Amino acid sequence: MTRYLSFLIFVLLTAGVSCGYSQSKLVFTGTYKGNYHRFDSLLIEDLNSGSKILKYYPDTILKLLITGLDELPGKPEGSLSQNYPNPFGENTKFNIYLPEDDNIDIRILNVSGMVILRYERFLPSGEHSFTFTGTREKFYLLSVKTSTFSSSVKMIKATNEGNPVANIEYNGRISYQNSSKKGNSDFEYNTGDNLVFTGYMTDGAGLVVSDTITDIPVESTTYTLSFEKIPRILILMYHKITDSVPADEYQRNSTDFEQDLVYLRDHNYMVLSMEDLPQLQSGEKKLASDAVIITFDDGYESNYSEVFPLLTNYNMPATFFLVTEWIETADFMTWSEVWLMSQYLNPAGQSIFRMGSHTSSHPYLEQSAQYFNVRQDYLNFLNTELRDSRTWIVDVTGQTNIFLSLPYGDGANNQDIISTAKENGYLGIRTSIWNSFAIEQIDLFALPSFPVLSGTSIEMIDNYFNY
Repeated sequence: MTRYLSFLIFVLLTAGVSCGYSQSKLVFTGTYKGNYHRFDSLLIEDLNSGSKILKYYPDTILKLLITGLDELPGKPEGSLSQNYPNPFGENTKFNIYLPEDDNIDIRILNVSGMVILRYERFLPSGEHSFTFTGTREKFYLLSVKTSTFSSSVKMIKATNEGNPVANIEYNGRISYQNSSKKGNSDFEYNTGDNLVFTGYMTDGAGLVVSDTITDIPVESTTYTLSFEKIPRILILMYHKITDSVPADEYQRNSTDFEQDLVYLRDHNYMVLSMEDLPQLQSGEKKLASDAVIITFDDGYESNYSEVFPLLTNYNMPATFFLVTEWIETADFMTWSEVWLMSQYLNPAGQSIFRMGSHTSSHPYLEQSAQYFNVRQDYLNFLNTELRDSRTWIVDVTGQTNIFLSLPYGDGANNQDIISTAKENGYLGIRTSIWNSFAIEQIDLFALPSFPVLSGTSIEMIDNYFNY
């Protein structure tokens, strides 16, 4: 006998329904951190046939029905689905259900609460699909209001690339009519097939995946999926720390910086070093919780006078990316100060301060290619910038595990830059792409980061972990 899994929107009462299929009900709930928690989608895999389908759902409980009904029942009230996928690339989709003909008011807000896009339309009753195209902003709030309900969901953009303006496109009304055949809302399997269920939660900057449950459903069953948060890493990017009012957005007051360190300590974030990344990737080290890596660009004198004492007091490691031609000039560290920091050992005898390269002269690495008529001359330029800087740092500090930070964030994922960095012995490249990452997502030569600027609230980093 062939059965169908139909994706239902509310609890279907089977009494009084007559059809030629079993009407067993499969109900899925989720637990997260010991509490029942909403999850957004369910992956169903048939181990016997190899077929699979992903079901999206905006409610607290996912319900599936093994049935042969030709049409799915309607929803009793209006609703807004979580967007999918989430996080998304260029665009993402979401659904709105209207129990009756109504006007809809859709608003997209950025992280500051500003409305960046508004969409109004009169639509008939039923479920309607929309596509949202984002800009370069990372966080959005999708808000929907009708005469009968209002709802909102958080949307996360996976990259910092996007269109100049945001856009919403109406895709049309979704039909659940299946006639006498299996439709898109059904999943066909045979009696006796092993099915595997996996839940996904998108409550922030990434996915939280549940355990998997394998079963042969033959009667009504309730499954509880257990979700575990996968620890992630966020590289924090600072520049100049000042004991006065910041002169520009790239400076941060020293009192605010110390409060950042207190926040990291009190919220039990692991504080790692850049050179921990290869060991995490290889499995030599493990993450017990979410982690941050503290980095500084340029090599300002305040790295020694302001940052060095605070980091030693809180026993937190950091990496300092130096523009080597700027060392020994006004407002920047001396080589003696660089050496002293590199030789510091904490009470446990650990060297916790690493020096990295921010190139020799801080040029645009990728954009500079336009000024060279001969490709080999451009490659020689890259080689000089990366080789000379690394050589200075190794000679002064004795440290050899050197990472590169891209000036202006220019050249992320550029293969010429990556190849030149590898040829010169760099362990990896830190970019200016905003994101966190899990261990299995580590790409040493395309590491994302998050800039902590003069007005940045350190609590914002929770958006990169709280999912």
